[in-house]
Amino acid sequence: MVLKGAADQPKETFKRAFVVRVEALCGKPFAESTARDHYHVLGQMVREHISRHWITTNERYRAQRWKQVYYLSIEFLLGRLLGNNLLNLGVRSVVEEGLRELGIRLEDVEECKADAGLGNGGLGRMSAVNIAHSGYFASDRTVAEYAAEIWGISPSM
Repeated sequence: MVLKGAADQPKETFKRAFVVRVEALCGKPFAESTARDHYHVLGQMVREHISRHWITTNERYRAQRWKQVYYLSIEFLLGRLLGNNLLNLGVRSVVEEGLRELGIRLEDVEECKADAGLGNGGLGRMSAVNIAHSGYFASDRTVAEYAAEIWGISPSM
């Protein structure tokens, strides 16, 4: 994978890999590829890089027998994730410069995907904030116990 970090991966390596990936995955010459093609290829490159970290993290969780909390909301307004992931991986500038040299604007690629938000009413807009505050959960209590204590909800089973 060619997304490691600005110091480890020069933009020339990224550019070569990106062009090869676009042609291989889209089945057309790079010159005929669209912004949507670029979005899908770049997204896959980012996911492949992140998946290595997921594997390591999950192996550590299994070895330590750590529990995880999953949160699902119908109104989850995080926005577009490609740009955030590039920034968090520390490769946004390399990718942006590499794409620019290929005649592609990263902003155009990011615009291919609509905002992930499904709504903006109620408390859903606070979901990202609520997740950040959920770190105090202890593994010796059930979700039902937390629901009863925090929200006054009792299980109806």
